[in-house]
Amino acid sequence: MTFHDQPMSLEDLAFPRDRQARSDTRAIPAGTIDPSGLQGECIDGPGERTRLGYVRVWVSGVRLLAHVVAWELINGPVPTGMELDHKCRNRWCRNPLHLEPVSHAENCRRSPATTKLDWEKVREIRRRYVAGESITHLGRQFDVTKQAIWLIVNHKNWKEPA
Repeated sequence: MTFHDQPMSLEDLAFPRDRQARSDTRAIPAGTIDPSGLQGECIDGPGERTRLGYVRVWVSGVRLLAHVVAWELINGPVPTGMELDHKCRNRWCRNPLHLEPVSHAENCRRSPATTKLDWEKVREIRRRYVAGESITHLGRQFDVTKQAIWLIVNHKNWKEPA
């Protein structure tokens, strides 16, 4: 099956399983996939889940984030200086309708870790960490990633005003 001979679905094109298809994927120009068939539901599929919940797929011998591949197949490259925000809040979703290019600052502001927490919870996390609770346990308790907890307890984000 070749990509240039027939219309294909997002699932067929963005996440091929055979080696030849993988090597051809990045050569496809934006607009090759007709997005009119996409529905509003989140799209999951094959790929390797990262510890942060994103999905990586192999394209031309390189591991790439699946949602970025899906976006680029429909819209072309992500604009310079922008990141893709999952409006659905599901990091594994690769539905281009659920993605929006935003600045890094806006992406951080919208992240579940910042919307799930407030100053009261952040202070509680720090207090419980100092008392001996593990980062993993705190992440589960507050429904955020271990990385988010690490950043909080090490004062890398949620910095107290001076």
